[in-house]
Amino acid sequence: MSAQDLPYIDSLRFAKDGEIRAGYYAIAALPRLAKMLSSVQGDLHYRLEGKTEFGRPQLCLTVQAVLSLDCQRCLHPLPQDVQLRSCVGVARNEAELARWDAVDLESGRDMVDAMVAEARMSVQDFVEDEVLLSLSVAPSHPEGKCPESLTGFGILETDSEAS
Repeated sequence: MSAQDLPYIDSLRFAKDGEIRAGYYAIAALPRLAKMLSSVQGDLHYRLEGKTEFGRPQLCLTVQAVLSLDCQRCLHPLPQDVQLRSCVGVARNEAELARWDAVDLESGRDMVDAMVAEARMSVQDFVEDEVLLSLSVAPSHPEGKCPESLTGFGILETDSEAS
């Protein structure tokens, strides 16, 4: 088993050393995400890169996937093309995290997402967390683009009948 295949990383070391890990997960293997989808077919591709910016270690994640969400207007599947890029600062401890927040607040700089380092962080859980945080709370087709719409008391009518 290569280091690339290991499911866990030391998040601070990974970031400071500028390591890179890329791969994919079957969408069905991501249980919290799978519960939110109308279909669990396909794969989620990711690239996790450690780097240091402004003297702060970071984990930068890129994700590509097509997810099948449920439209909250019509309850039909809604394909969602996910092209995610996020960076999360990795602090050594809570005190360092609090210092970063204070410095960012005082300087007027946008506060960057950050976390406390984990010596044994699950890459799969991190990827799944970031994808979940990126999704809309109420995904929906554009106005008027639902294949069918729901009307009062659960009666279903097609868009042509609604006109």
